[in-house]
Amino acid sequence: MVNYMRSIQLSKSEADKLENIILKKKIITQSTKSQYEKLRVKQGNINFILYNSLKLVFNDTDEMSELLNDLIIKEEVYDYFIGSDETGKGEWYGPLVIVAVALNSKQIKQFRLIGVQDSKRMKLSQIYNIVENILRQKNLIYHKLILRPKKYNDLYFEFSNEKKNLNDLMAWGHSLVIKEVLSKINSKNQIIKVIIDKFDFQKTEFRIKNLKSTNIKIIQKSKGESEIPVALASIIAKYTFEKEVMELNKLYHLDLKKTDPQNLSNLTKEILYNIAKVHFKNIPF
Repeated sequence: MVNYMRSIQLSKSEADKLENIILKKKIITQSTKSQYEKLRVKQGNINFILYNSLKLVFNDTDEMSELLNDLIIKEEVYDYFIGSDETGKGEWYGPLVIVAVALNSKQIKQFRLIGVQDSKRMKLSQIYNIVENILRQKNLIYHKLILRPKKYNDLYFEFSNEKKNLNDLMAWGHSLVIKEVLSKINSKNQIIKVIIDKFDFQKTEFRIKNLKSTNIKIIQKSKGESEIPVALASIIAKYTFEKEVMELNKLYHLDLKKTDPQNLSNLTKEILYNIAKVHFKNIPF
């Protein structure tokens, strides 16, 4: 049986706890092999490297799963943690996808252990593999908004006519998916923390102000994907974006990722409106 290497980002408290577990269980450490390594262990089926960044790279065995189960610290203060993120904002082609996910502390631990992390740090093949596992999980609460190019373009120009920009549109979208998730978890009876991957504090604050209450704490966080609910939202959003792009490729016989938008002049404006974000300066619309 092949044991695969996986990784997980530890907190400072978890890294300290790992060192205590090593001492308590009398696990023998090895010499580190670079200046970036903090700890290195290879003993039986326990094989891992802890880097100074607190990234833990480990072999996927039952013994390591047991160690990690003891190691991962659960947050107990809140009943649910909601994270939202988006994909497609920077691509000229395809949709804008915004996703919100609600997890309890047990689910956060579970998803950390199966390898959930910021989608930008994952290969596309890793995302496809992990999404199948994610979407099989029972009681997973999430909502996704898919603004396919035509709808995206309609909304973008509608917002522009009101002297608003893309960040206004995104703030509206994040507010919508978060509101949908809150409605699914009976939020009046729960203590909830909402984490939004920060992109425009004021515009987002304006859109979410009606969601605030005594039992809901909302924060906008730079590099929000370091939080598991936001990371999970980013993975689902990226997976959905890629599937949508594949459908557009089939429908219009294109390979959008490999297409230079400057070479789209042979396409009709109707097709462009259905495959591209036409306000991008490099789109010949």
